[in-house]
Amino acid sequence: VENGVGSIRHDAEDIELAEILNQGQDDESRILGYRRNPAKIVLVYIGYVTSAFLLRLLFHWLPELHVRCTHDRCSLDLADKVVVKDQYGQLFVHDVQMMTKSGARVRLLRRSRAGLNQCLPDEHATDETTGSATPLLDPFSEDSLTRYFFHKKLKYVWNSDQQLFVKIEVFVDTPCSFFHHTAGLTESDAARHRVRFGENRVNIPLTPIPKLFAVKALHPFYLFQLFSVILWFNDEYEMYASCIVVISLLSLSLSVFETARNERNLRKTLVSSNEICVARGLDNYVSINSDLLVPGDVIEIPKGGCVMQCDAVLVSGNCIVNESMLTGESVPVLKTPLSAAESGPISTRDHNKNVLFCGTHVIQTRFVESGRVRAVVLRTGFATAKGEMVRSILFPKPIEFKFNKDIVHYLIVLSLFALAGFIYTIVLMLHRDYPVGKIMLRALDLITIIVPPALPAAMTVGIVFAQTRLRKANIFCIAPNTINISGGLNAVCFDKTGTLTEDGLDLWGVVPVEERRFQSPNPEPHSLPSPSPLLEAMAVCHTLTRIRGELSGDPLDLKMFQGTRWVLEEPEQDDYRKFDQLVSTVVRPPGSEPVDNIDSIDPDRLPYQLGIIRQFPFSSSLQRMSVVARRLGADHFTAYVKGSPEMVQALSRPDSLPDRFSEQLLHYTRQGYRVLALAYKPLRVSYLKVQKLARESVERDLIFLGLLVMENRLKPQTTLVIHQLLNASIRPVMVTGDNILTALSVARDCDMIGDRDAVILVQATPAQPPFQAQLDFHYAGDLQRKVHEVVPEHAYSLPNTRDPEIDIKEGNYHLAMTGRSWEIVRNHFPHLIPKLVVKGTVFARFSPDQKAQLVESLQQVGYTVGMCGDGANDCGALKAAHAGISLSEAEASVASPFTSKEQNISCVPTLIREGRCAIVTSFGTFKFMAGYSITQFVSCLILYYIGANLTDGQFLYIDLFIITTLSITFGYTKAYPQLSKEAPSLRLMSTVTIASICLQSLLNIAFQTLAFLYVQTQDWFFPFHMDITADEYASYENTAVYLVSSFQYITLAVAFSKSQPYRLTIPSNRLFLVNLLLVIGASIYVTIKPFPWLLNFLELVKMPMDSPSLQFTSLVLGIVLMNFLLSNIAEELVDGTAFRLFIRGLRRRLRGRQARKEYERIRDELVQDEGAWPPISRSASLEDVAQQDLIKFADEHQQQPRQHQGADDEDDVQHRDEDEQTRREQSNVTSISVTGRPPAAGDGHQITA
Repeated sequence: VENGVGSIRHDAEDIELAEILNQGQDDESRILGYRRNPAKIVLVYIGYVTSAFLLRLLFHWLPELHVRCTHDRCSLDLADKVVVKDQYGQLFVHDVQMMTKSGARVRLLRRSRAGLNQCLPDEHATDETTGSATPLLDPFSEDSLTRYFFHKKLKYVWNSDQQLFVKIEVFVDTPCSFFHHTAGLTESDAARHRVRFGENRVNIPLTPIPKLFAVKALHPFYLFQLFSVILWFNDEYEMYASCIVVISLLSLSLSVFETARNERNLRKTLVSSNEICVARGLDNYVSINSDLLVPGDVIEIPKGGCVMQCDAVLVSGNCIVNESMLTGESVPVLKTPLSAAESGPISTRDHNKNVLFCGTHVIQTRFVESGRVRAVVLRTGFATAKGEMVRSILFPKPIEFKFNKDIVHYLIVLSLFALAGFIYTIVLMLHRDYPVGKIMLRALDLITIIVPPALPAAMTVGIVFAQTRLRKANIFCIAPNTINISGGLNAVCFDKTGTLTEDGLDLWGVVPVEERRFQSPNPEPHSLPSPSPLLEAMAVCHTLTRIRGELSGDPLDLKMFQGTRWVLEEPEQDDYRKFDQLVSTVVRPPGSEPVDNIDSIDPDRLPYQLGIIRQFPFSSSLQRMSVVARRLGADHFTAYVKGSPEMVQALSRPDSLPDRFSEQLLHYTRQGYRVLALAYKPLRVSYLKVQKLARESVERDLIFLGLLVMENRLKPQTTLVIHQLLNASIRPVMVTGDNILTALSVARDCDMIGDRDAVILVQATPAQPPFQAQLDFHYAGDLQRKVHEVVPEHAYSLPNTRDPEIDIKEGNYHLAMTGRSWEIVRNHFPHLIPKLVVKGTVFARFSPDQKAQLVESLQQVGYTVGMCGDGANDCGALKAAHAGISLSEAEASVASPFTSKEQNISCVPTLIREGRCAIVTSFGTFKFMAGYSITQFVSCLILYYIGANLTDGQFLYIDLFIITTLSITFGYTKAYPQLSKEAPSLRLMSTVTIASICLQSLLNIAFQTLAFLYVQTQDWFFPFHMDITADEYASYENTAVYLVSSFQYITLAVAFSKSQPYRLTIPSNRLFLVNLLLVIGASIYVTIKPFPWLLNFLELVKMPMDSPSLQFTSLVLGIVLMNFLLSNIAEELVDGTAFRLFIRGLRRRLRGRQARKEYERIRDELVQDEGAWPPISRSASLEDVAQQDLIKFADEHQQQPRQHQGADDEDDVQHRDEDEQTRREQSNVTSISVTGRPPAAGDGHQITA
């Protein structure tokens, strides 16, 4: 059983006994063990009976308290129940289960530290002749016990070696070669694995309707409504009680229906199974249900494709896969077999192009010699990629919203008022000798008045109407409570490609290289001379395929290939022989005809065609892809590489690189173009050798061919939306996987970075002993200045003085950094992250995990963060944000609270406007309900003083006719069409809100008291005669108090109905306006001359019809009018700008200047440190960022850039260094290196890690 949220008190005993679960991982948690105590259990059951099961209800709300009261804390090896506190502070209570295991399963536990990877090769040694797996003899007895529990759908088993529960993991350090030698599992092996790992099912259980109803009905508010209804029925207040019952049942039923429907939709979308062929011995394949798959199974991927039901690594054949379920990107992806030559361990991150992930759709397979496309099952169930996504939906990160906490605080305060009224009533009525039953009825009735049972329903009205309006704007919401949170967004992160810019790329042209010189750009690559290595590279270096006759693949590859005007063919098996080898794809120029039989053609007249022999798919970590191809009739193969210019430069021979490479690259990237580089290398090896070549040996010593320039235009709505956000003081941030130069150019183009704003590059260098990690800040002036070649220099320590060209007054600068630098900063400079995220605007080359880290870092400094992405690589950030907005309709967006059908960012201001309207409506509704409760509470207390009360008819008129209708139509006001600069307050416990409620309550008390006293001064007045045996309350005092109070509720609705700048005016809400006119007219009519039946229903005393009586009626209306005017004036003053500024000034005088948010404090510090931080360096520029990334990539793959410089070259570099130093000294430029720890005395500007 997994339950609620709470906190564990970390007393000394807790600290001693608590263990760490998943140590060092993102989901690191604390775990405490408990052992059942029979004596405590007996006492608890006695407590159930004596408390009329109220104690059991308390334990239902606080399950961890139930564990404490029935169990003793103990070490984990003795525990039969555990309490897990996850990384978000949520508590989960789980039963520890025991199961009689076979010896093999016990052995798995003994080896769980190393994982299944160490036992699979040994325990399932495959006989190459039979293909059967032979399990080792089992040294353990059948009755051995295994202890385990499930946490967030994952199984944790007891490891006696570590004395800890560990998550079952498989193939942790298994070498890649193992998967090419396994022939699968036998039936007995598979059965044992199935017991260990469970069935391969991402199961989303459907909660039975009665259970859903019971769980929701046991919410404290519904129970309070039940208490109120029982009380009202006993008090003969049947009509309103019946209405509340109907409304509550309707609300409860709708909530249960919505929850059940969401569960069904989620299950329908994400839960599936199919038949799959699995190996049971060498070339013996049987069909089983995918639910029965286990890690280690060898499966055959059907030729017609399928939906993957597990994570599996491809070992033979190719697959075309649609991964939109996981990434939101519907572009087909080519999956290739895992290389048998790789000696490293299998990793789904590093080998993602070889892994078929659960939930993805295999569109097409390409067979090889064996005729089978085979894969080895890596993970099943909730351990798969799809399982991880489903778990993130079932167990999302909790979003803290102070508004909800403040409501609870207000209710506690109102409960204190109720307690005071409760005591007042008991004392007063005991003094008057009322029966005890009647005393308790009247006293408890006050509690239902001061804490209104209808409050939850009233609070959801504004959200429901906002959700309806969002739906009309094509923005769909699966988490309605998030709408309120979106109104508080003050920072929004945007993906670039497909979000800020158009999804597709257009081919701008190619820039060929000849004789180490860049040639003029060619916008029509098909016109290049043929044969041309550059044209050939464009024709073959891709992963395009034909699906149902249509060319399909990555849009960039598609545009590149279309630019060549070549033809792509995927021949049948019989056609392969014309290349004398096995090829999967053939490309040819438009004038070349297909060849059926190569033997019938003269070798000198062979057509110009290329066959793709092998592909190395694009890797985001390697920043490149490559193919091996062969020209028809050629005696050698050729490798073609396409990737980031920095990477291809690092892998190319220095004698092939053109002069002024960095200048040319910067020329295009600073204009916002996406630039790729192409290179090639002849391979004079045999076909068999080609199939076994390691990727590193293919992708080195390349001959540089040129640049491929793609154009990615801004979407028309982008700049306008960014302007709207900036004008509303909402901070836009770009986080993208693209190049930092392209990202900065796009940020400039859409005005995310102003024309006159400075850009400072944050560049981190990793620690390389004996050198420590270093952090440099470089002014990115190259975006505005003439491009020049920059030679990487050493850092110079110069005085910390201001460069006149680096004007960062008032913090008018933006930081930009790459994902590599972010990783180094997180590891070596974590204390700088708050400053970097407060001033950072462009974060480029960020991986999906890093995007989520950035969102969380912004949240940690106090921002309320939105994330807008097209679904590709943005899922983690969309989930982490307070309000994630997906522009993709793929299944991955099911985890995002909002999905927009409009494929641009215009949905962002719309959502924020509706969120602001919803939060202001929620504030107004709460204040209205709180004011109503206090007003009615005061009416009762005044009348209790004379032994009277409001009558049932009066209660019904107020509660049903006025309050219920106004609270519903109150929230129908639409959002204001423009975003204001000042965001609405998100704190109910603020001075303004408290002052507003208190002032309105004081005015209502004053005017009710005035009417109560004034009526007693009239000549015709007759005092109320108290009768403790009857419930007759008709009197002049009752009539005066009721008439004035009935108008006060209307006054509160008008006063708390805010308009600009977050909502439209009251006249725009026709329902609310008609409602107001109706209740005002009815109340005036009741005051002046009601029908006799209405007089009897309300039990009002009819005023004499002489002139003094009419004068009193007019005075009552005058009191009401005065109350209305003063209330609205007071609300305008309290909620106005002048009062807010006065409160802020008073707070500053009393406490000094204090920033409300952490990011405001950091921003203030940066303004005070102007000129000192960030420490600017001009020893490097934009090119150096690319150069450092280049070095990083080369280091990772043992491909250090080759420096073939002679003594003359070194002297030239030295002279250029000295010239640059002199120039910088003359320009009075700061050059500072920052390393790992904060500055210490005597450090100057050097900070040592």
